[in-house]
Amino acid sequence: MKVLLWDFDNTLGYRLGAWSGTVLEVLNNNVANHKQHLDTIRPFLQSGFPWHNHHIVRQANISPSQWWKELNPVLLRFFDSLEDANPQYSQFLVEQFKTTYLNSSQWRLFPKAIETVRECSNLGFRNVMLTNNVPEIETIFDSLGLSPYFDTIWNSAKLGVEKPNPKIFEVVIEHYGLENISYMIGDSVSADLEGSMFFGIPCILIGKVDSRATHSITEINQVLECLSTQADIK
Repeated sequence: MKVLLWDFDNTLGYRLGAWSGTVLEVLNNNVANHKQHLDTIRPFLQSGFPWHNHHIVRQANISPSQWWKELNPVLLRFFDSLEDANPQYSQFLVEQFKTTYLNSSQWRLFPKAIETVRECSNLGFRNVMLTNNVPEIETIFDSLGLSPYFDTIWNSAKLGVEKPNPKIFEVVIEHYGLENISYMIGDSVSADLEGSMFFGIPCILIGKVDSRATHSITEINQVLECLSTQADIK
């Protein structure tokens, strides 16, 4: 058995506009003449998300509603800063944010993502998702057509710990065995590369160049070239 650990965001796919773009969508839909843009929104979202505090291990298996509730202060920090803001309407905008962010029509896969993970399966690898993400990400994967190609989805929102914290990798290692994990594949130097390096797991880094990575590539389908040396797949 050979296992590939995959990141999702900015590796296989993405949400149009990401977090800041979603805030802008909420404003465009609900606040007339708001005069906000991405550069005024982003500074409010630079801290407070679970992955910004990845050194903290939280309670596992909390409900999705509780996960979003714990995110409320981050979003309220921005909405309360708006001109003529009031607490009731700020809370309404927070609730609109969740619905807007989870809109499956706003999620995309990178070109050749499906073809690549499918071919990895054909080569005998087990694709395993290891992602820092929202509780509902499995539903989004279903809508994108990714789910059939993944053996398991390990999501920080359910595990209560985020990459690069060793604890999240330990969960996967305990399940599959360190000796069976061929690569961590992702775009983040800190979360994916440095997180996997702690355990000596080789890393394929996408979209960035780092000498510590086993491979640095620019396109998702280049993963297949990296796997060509794995002659002992079982």
